[in-house]
Amino acid sequence: MAAGLALALTGATAAQNPSIFKKAPPEVEEKLRARVTQFYSLYVEGKFRQAEALIAEESKDIFYAMQKAPVRSFQLEQITFDDGFQMATVMVACLSAAPRTAAQGIWVPVNGQWKLENGDWRLLLKGRTTTPFGPMKFEDPRSVKPQPFTRPTLEMLKANALQVEPKKVVFPKDLDGGASRLVTIQNNMAGVVHVEVHDPKVPGLALGLGDKNILPNQFTRLEMIYSPPAEKITGTREVRLTLQPLNQEVVIQVEFQ
Repeated sequence: MAAGLALALTGATAAQNPSIFKKAPPEVEEKLRARVTQFYSLYVEGKFRQAEALIAEESKDIFYAMQKAPVRSFQLEQITFDDGFQMATVMVACLSAAPRTAAQGIWVPVNGQWKLENGDWRLLLKGRTTTPFGPMKFEDPRSVKPQPFTRPTLEMLKANALQVEPKKVVFPKDLDGGASRLVTIQNNMAGVVHVEVHDPKVPGLALGLGDKNILPNQFTRLEMIYSPPAEKITGTREVRLTLQPLNQEVVIQVEFQ
């Protein structure tokens, strides 16, 4: 619904400002679309270190320090270029995965400024206190004194210092081909968490982890890709995660119907 609203607002703006219909050369727009798609794909997967390469040089400190809201999916909705095709405003509809949006998520329109830098399009960020996902912090890491790591207590763990969702995934029996499932691992603590995945070695099941080291208030994604073997598997298996330095184990149930 939010994505549809974003398109409706775009149409109203276009009617009032005919200049935005100025078309960029096809190769310019194609290159920008590829960069936007690459950036948001990395963001969805929680691969923020790789995504940093697509950020403008003057914005990298902001990107590093900001709290990153989880996103499940995205759609590129609109691109508006400036007269010289050196800057562009890109509207992307993001499916929010924040806990407050409930299980189904909510589509949120996000406008980003992109600029042509040394022949490549890069995202330009500005420090601001509110975003479509809610309040975010933007602090210059050079001005912030490092805080000592405090080993979390059992009470902290019970207060959802770490969140792994979902803890059960299902691969239905009527799969014609392969299917994938995503598990989000959110770090709500003040220190870095290292994730180790223990592969149960199930035939046809492949596991891929985004970043193994999760920075404070960030997340990573575990992708499970299942291609049914000749002899299909049924029943439930377990994928175990070890989270350090907590030495905490989390079990994810994988059901093959």
